[in-house]
Amino acid sequence: MKKAARLPKRPNINISFKFQVSSSKFENNVFNLELETWNLERLRGFMAEQKQEQAGGGGKIRIQYYRSFIAFPKTQKEIVRSLGLTKLNQIVERPDNASTRGVVQKVPHLIRIIE
Repeated sequence: MKKAARLPKRPNINISFKFQVSSSKFENNVFNLELETWNLERLRGFMAEQKQEQAGGGGKIRIQYYRSFIAFPKTQKEIVRSLGLTKLNQIVERPDNASTRGVVQKVPHLIRIIE
């Protein structure tokens, strides 16, 4: 199996702005605004840690299809089917993660989470 290509290291990015405000309150004061420097490698590591924490739970949620999707848009029908729901009042178990919960939040009028 081939190894995945590693991304080249990127330099730190520094961004700074200088702007001038003219108003009666500030009388031509110059303000400096400096944005935080993000080390992209550290940011990638942080995101990976968050994903591991979410996946670490390993929990399951039970989802019930309780209202017919007739007369609802095609996209909502596809969402219900993508969860494996085909019959009314059917209950399926799916992994408890942000993506699954996001899908359920798209069609709360058709499916619900049973805790």
